[in-house]
Amino acid sequence: MQVAAKDELDQFTKPETTVEATLANNTRTLVVDRGKGPYRILYASGRPNWEYKSCSARWTRNDQVQLVA
Repeated sequence: MQVAAKDELDQFTKPETTVEATLANNTRTLVVDRGKGPYRILYASGRPNWEYKSCSARWTRNDQVQLVA
């Protein structure tokens, strides 16, 4: 999310046009809770190893999580 006055919306695409000292305090990263599942986890590796086996055993017990490898 980026916040600016209506007439200063282009300051994020053209930072040289801003009158502010920094734009860092006008940008915020947010986490959005989708509120529904199941959640899919992509496990990418060259080959299945002990970490995959451990994660798979733990996450397959949860109905809200799907492990895709």
